[in-house]
Amino acid sequence: MLLYTHIVAAAALVLSAGAVSIHDINGKRFVSDYAGKNVSDVTGIVTAKGKAGIYLRSPELSDDKRVSNGLFVSSASLGKNESIRVGHTLTLSGQMWYVDPVSSSLYTATLKTPTVQAWNKTSHSPKPLVIGKDTPAPPNVQFTSLDNGNFLATPNNQSRISEKNPELEPTKYGLDFWRSLDGELVKIETPIAISKTNQYGDVWIRGNWNSTNINKRGGLTLTAKDGNPETIKVGDILDGSKGESYSIGDRFEDIVGVVNYVHGAYFVHPLGALKKIGQANSTASFETKIKSNSKCSGITVGDYNIENLSPADPKHVSRVAAHIAKSLGGPDLLFVQEVQDNSGPTDDNVVDANKTLRALTDAISEAGGPKYSFIDVNPADNQDGGQPGGNIRQAYLYNKDVVRLAPGPIGGTEDANEVVSGPALKYKVGRISPISKAFNTTRKPLAAEWQTVDGNHTIFTVNVHFTMKGGSTPLTGNIRPPVNQGVDYRTEQAEKTAAFIAEILKQDKNASVIFAGDANEFPVAGPMVMFAKKSGLKLIDEVVGIEPNERYSYTYENNMQQLDVMYVSESIASKKPIAEHLHVNTWVTYEEQVSDHDPTVAKINVC
Repeated sequence: MLLYTHIVAAAALVLSAGAVSIHDINGKRFVSDYAGKNVSDVTGIVTAKGKAGIYLRSPELSDDKRVSNGLFVSSASLGKNESIRVGHTLTLSGQMWYVDPVSSSLYTATLKTPTVQAWNKTSHSPKPLVIGKDTPAPPNVQFTSLDNGNFLATPNNQSRISEKNPELEPTKYGLDFWRSLDGELVKIETPIAISKTNQYGDVWIRGNWNSTNINKRGGLTLTAKDGNPETIKVGDILDGSKGESYSIGDRFEDIVGVVNYVHGAYFVHPLGALKKIGQANSTASFETKIKSNSKCSGITVGDYNIENLSPADPKHVSRVAAHIAKSLGGPDLLFVQEVQDNSGPTDDNVVDANKTLRALTDAISEAGGPKYSFIDVNPADNQDGGQPGGNIRQAYLYNKDVVRLAPGPIGGTEDANEVVSGPALKYKVGRISPISKAFNTTRKPLAAEWQTVDGNHTIFTVNVHFTMKGGSTPLTGNIRPPVNQGVDYRTEQAEKTAAFIAEILKQDKNASVIFAGDANEFPVAGPMVMFAKKSGLKLIDEVVGIEPNERYSYTYENNMQQLDVMYVSESIASKKPIAEHLHVNTWVTYEEQVSDHDPTVAKINVC
């Protein structure tokens, strides 16, 4: 059935013999039957213009909610043609763009190399479709039927939307919903930023429809089986305006723009610049209230990925030091990741990081924090991944007035730490499985044995930075389930680390054990679920009762997520620890962040 608009003359609505309508071009599946084909006599009303082309709406509207009535015409010359105005009716011929079926991007209906066959300059005012009112509300749990209910499922990369080409179900799946509006002029009411503006000027938003996983900041947190598909990205502004830099939770006036798929995501391209009308809705402090009592009953422990810390960038060193001294309150024992060698990213065979760590600890002291001691183990040159030449590694900073290393040897680059009778560690600081293929070209876990200053209590720690996710495919992409790059390596790394910890607890079920660092994986994903089960440790967020929506330390694309984790043994969990994530980086703008990760602070009792 077709619903005819009343905004153009009937004569303009009559399609010529062999003509193709916009809704027929789009069809009710992800990939159009017309993809890659030449089409002619395609008639549409201009709804928007930009430097890359124009957007059309079919004068004959389908009432099938699976079918978009919009179409993007890729033509800089038409976009720049000042004689063509919004409301004019054009009839075009051209070729429908086709996506390579092995690509990680979805098909988007795009008419390329257009030729204008007819032009009706009678002007009309196209009205945007209000999302959630003129359309269904965006589904808020699943992306596509091809994920089989879990976008984090393994094995991933089992199918491609472009090949399966399922019939759209826009009331059930997020990608289906946005595809059903591809090319359309829409309005998003009361939008809220759920990401910071990235380096390209893009920001993710949600509208006033129902969303799951809303955190107190106003963003959306990734949870098990829910990657928040109801969201959309705001991209290039069609009138050429430059966007501002926004932070999570910022609120805007209603956005009117066109939907398009580009760079692996569905975007709305606003007609004009966003107008901010409100700030984020949280007033929480960036400084922890968790304080040490300098005794075994109240030791503070912190974790922080300090993002390529190098003495070549003293400003970065100073800003990180201020976070540690003030925001984290100078924890008694601090796990850090991404410490570069003394020459930073210069690839010169230098692997020592004593100058880097000295610069950091001196800066912390100058900022009012403790006078830390530090310990690390050098990696082999260019064998642990990260920025080439930087030789990133994990390290510990510790306040020797509260904790000290247990007496004994320190392991070298290839020395494998072991749990020996006691339990105790063969090396009081040493790397786990440093020559294992599981840790090839990535950081090796750094295990250490500590004592309280009175020597009466022992703490075992493991500081990790597992294989990165670089090379993953978009959650909003063609490959399903999306590729979670490195998941097999992280699974093996988590398993080896869990076995190491399990051996400590096998010898002493009451041992105080802390595992912390940048796992590069979510606690709800397979590798970390397995780690918790096999190690016998508990996620501290669960122990202290942090709500699932508030468990995040990182923001990427449309999700706030937890990559930085802390797990503790039952002996610590049972003694009422406290903990919090300090959102010193996720809550600020891209330009203001010091690291791309948030730190965590906890207070534990090891008596």
